[in-house]
Amino acid sequence: MRRITAPFGAVVAAGVLALGLTAPAHAANGDIRGDGWHITNPSGCYNVPGHPSEVRNNTDENVLVYEHADCVGRVLEVIAPGGVSAPGVAATHGRSLYVS
Repeated sequence: MRRITAPFGAVVAAGVLALGLTAPAHAANGDIRGDGWHITNPSGCYNVPGHPSEVRNNTDENVLVYEHADCVGRVLEVIAPGGVSAPGVAATHGRSLYVS
């Protein structure tokens, strides 16, 4: 019995340490704005309603513009904190946004 519990205890201890070392999830501070919509303190993936003429990133994180809904496909643009999408990119092709 002693030989079984020692390895098991090591595995449990390693698991507890691994859980304690993970970074906590957090939302970006600020908001993302488009034509008639905004998302406050965003985190994760958001489908874009309609075709915004521009996307304003008023957060402290990068915003990735994806070509398809649900953040699938190519990243068409990266909008830096405080930035605005390039003319025509998000409006013509963007379908979803991802904020880390």
